[in-house]
Amino acid sequence: MTQQATRGASRELSQMIWQLLQEAGIELRDIDRWAVDVGPGSFTGLRLGLATVRALAWSQNKPVISISSIGALIAQGRDCSPQGPILVVLPARQGVVYTGFSLDGVLSQDRVLAVPEIPQWLEVHTAPGEWTVVGPAEVVETFEIALNNRGIRWRRPPMPATPQAHWLIHLAAAAVDPMPDALAAVPHYLMASEAEVHQGVIVIAEALPADRR
Repeated sequence: MTQQATRGASRELSQMIWQLLQEAGIELRDIDRWAVDVGPGSFTGLRLGLATVRALAWSQNKPVISISSIGALIAQGRDCSPQGPILVVLPARQGVVYTGFSLDGVLSQDRVLAVPEIPQWLEVHTAPGEWTVVGPAEVVETFEIALNNRGIRWRRPPMPATPQAHWLIHLAAAAVDPMPDALAAVPHYLMASEAEVHQGVIVIAEALPADRR
């Protein structure tokens, strides 16, 4: 079951989960492990998803698998393009993108790039050949222009530009190191929110101590 979130998702998510369990004929305690997309992505969406999964998994003492948005999109892209490097681009704030790539089966570290940095970054990290580029068209276009300028061939596979639930499940099932403590799953923001930037707050990308959760 896959359902597109609406603006009222914060009110609907729990109801959707219970509906799914009912349709599958299982109970909460029957789930062995939970998977959650930890980003990078929408701050509100990540917080909502993580809070829900952490609470449900913790209540049943079950592990949580944290899946990177970029890692999930690379897996989806690999399904369409079994060979060759894959580049993922996701929108962030104005003039900034999240990106990462898979080259020779090795995943790069997720990055935040300002658009003017893209050509220089590609100069260092890309290699000749045909690249598969995954992401929303309006964001990918900037990378495609830079690839063209380097004389590198690229293709955009016919696939959604956002991580799909069944790929999160696939990656979670293959994971060998689930987090035994559900509350240790944290968002992969990569950068501070607008509010945090204006208030001068530094993002701490690690689990909070138990007495601060």
